[in-house]
Amino acid sequence: MGTIVFALGLTALMCTAMAWWLMAQDHSDLPTRTLMVSLVLLPVAATLALLLHRDQALRQALTALARSHSQNRSLKQALQATRWECDQLIRAQHMATEANQKLERESATDGLTGITNRRRFDEILSIEWFRASRAGTCLSLLIVDIDHFKRFNDHYGHVAGDECLRRVSQLLHSSARRAGDLVARYGGEEFVVLLPGAEASDAEELAQRCLQGIASMALPHASSPTAGHVTFSIGIAHVCPIATHDPASLVNAADTAMYRAKTAGRARYAVATVADWEIDKDAPRSQAGDLV
Repeated sequence: MGTIVFALGLTALMCTAMAWWLMAQDHSDLPTRTLMVSLVLLPVAATLALLLHRDQALRQALTALARSHSQNRSLKQALQATRWECDQLIRAQHMATEANQKLERESATDGLTGITNRRRFDEILSIEWFRASRAGTCLSLLIVDIDHFKRFNDHYGHVAGDECLRRVSQLLHSSARRAGDLVARYGGEEFVVLLPGAEASDAEELAQRCLQGIASMALPHASSPTAGHVTFSIGIAHVCPIATHDPASLVNAADTAMYRAKTAGRARYAVATVADWEIDKDAPRSQAGDLV
């Protein structure tokens, strides 16, 4: 803008000087002098027109630059807002994932003992059953039932009974040392230990270790006719699964063997026989009152 003002001023000054000079000269040579003035003023006028054009172009460029700067600022703000929204979305997804994982753990965990619950055990048993049937490997299962637990609750109360269940679950969990072994609470005072790929001898060794462990723990059980401390009875079943058979048959055989251990005197284990595998799941395991 300053350049244009300067050019206009300079042009006006030159025109005034030329007009004064023409007036002071001899008018007989006016055409020649007019031509000379035109030759001087025309470049000045052309320069002025060029400057005006450039000034207009500069103004347009500055306006476009300002608009672009404003658009860039708006775009930057929009990007910042989008980034914040993405961060919030990622955070929400992480929270949802953690919540789902927590819910899944809770749905698969026994609330009292903290070990695997019955529902999750049934799922894993089916998985391991069909996996073993495809691989040609075997499964072993222990069912562990605390002896005279109703009497324990009646004598010591249910708070002590809950603590007894937790102590037994901890013992079983620490005794099952093989990778892949699963300890679960089956219901009430019953627990199960699933041993994928284990031989019958491995299951018997674990059962003996658990019996020694509960004896060493020596939890008092004053109302037990079996011993002065808490004991349990164990049933063992071993099978090389066939895919078309029911995985529950393994539980039924181990359960039948466990009741044989109880009727034989408790605080011991028994291994399922062929007869135990053939017994119907609804058949009675003992006489009324035998297992109180």
